Amino acid sequence: MIRLATENDILSIMRITKEIVADMKKEGNPQWHDKYPIEEDFLNDIACNALYVYEKESKVIGFICAEKDTENEYERVSNTTKKEAYIMHRLGVDKNYRKLGIAISFLKYVEELALKNNIFLIKADTEVKNIKMNTLFEKLGYKKLSTFNWSDNDGLFNYYEKNL
Repeated sequence: MIRLATENDILSIMRITKEIVADMKKEGNPQWHDKYPIEEDFLNDIACNALYVYEKESKVIGFICAEKDTENEYERVSNTTKKEAYIMHRLGVDKNYRKLGIAISFLKYVEELALKNNIFLIKADTEVKNIKMNTLFEKLGYKKLSTFNWSDNDGLFNYYEKNL
């Protein structure tokens, strides 16, 4: 079941985040590290009603941040579509529940959320070395439109869009 996250979910979210940071380090992927994402990022997402968790048997086993792009977050990225969109960030799944379709469920949930709000575009990015996310985006019909750098991260990121 996917639902809005609450502050009570933070411990589970941070546990999953630490697992992912360790995995990314092993894979040479600089996307997540000791300074990103941090608890404050998730608390801000909760305050904006933008963080969702996947719950199974009363246990949080995944999360995603998704919200309307009110600040034109990708404005500086070449080839970005300039129309109302939802953006996705910080998708994570507990290592014991991976490869069960939870990430796919999250992406489809965000697409449904956008459509409910009469928004027909999803935007997202992931590090070039994040093979799992790049593969997932492509599998679900997201189109890679460009590659760019964030000013506060050493990685190189692929920018994706999907028209609904």
